[in-house]
Amino acid sequence: MLLHAYWDRIGAGRSWRARCRPAWPAASMTTTALLTVTSIAFALGISSMEGAKHLIRDQAGILAGIAALPKLRTLRPRLGVIADACDPLALHREIAGAMLHADAPALHVYYVDDHFVPCEGARPVPRGRDTKRRCAQPGRADTVVTDYHGRAVCFADGEPSGLAATLPPALDQLRQVIGPAAPVLLGFDRGGSCPVVFRACRGPLAPCTVPPRRYWAAGATAGPPRF
Repeated sequence: MLLHAYWDRIGAGRSWRARCRPAWPAASMTTTALLTVTSIAFALGISSMEGAKHLIRDQAGILAGIAALPKLRTLRPRLGVIADACDPLALHREIAGAMLHADAPALHVYYVDDHFVPCEGARPVPRGRDTKRRCAQPGRADTVVTDYHGRAVCFADGEPSGLAATLPPALDQLRQVIGPAAPVLLGFDRGGSCPVVFRACRGPLAPCTVPPRRYWAAGATAGPPRF
């Protein structure tokens, strides 16, 4: 039930109603109720929509103000209609911005990391290195930006290529969430140690207003080493 208070604090319902306007009969379930019960299902521990079938449908539905959690054959098509009728990334950025504005202190500290996600399906996808199995296999790279408290703020998804290539697009997403003028202290591991990444993090340099000058320093005199 804490989720309801949090959603009200960040205005999630207003964002859902404003950005998600699918075309289905008015007598059917509302968009807010459907997204609420889906979010609750993930908060209860499912890792994919397939896991919703393991929840007690009538008990999960009560938490969202509906009779029961829809079955998968209803839930998946309805979520697909919502995704087609809105910009999911724009909705995510709006919710993430509201989350940071409501909760996060003025730390402006973020951490970026990428992970290889193996794909076992039949669709041909590029191959990348799975560090857990220590071999190359089909999959994708997920780059996630989290705040100081470890909460996901934004993400980027693409072909396996390494953090040096995926970090700059993730920073563009972060800037859209927090605004163009907000300060950022960014942390990442050695996978992002690349001139391209440092240029993306640095931004434009301030103009130099002092003319350069040359100074000469006398050499140190010989003697015992000093520590």
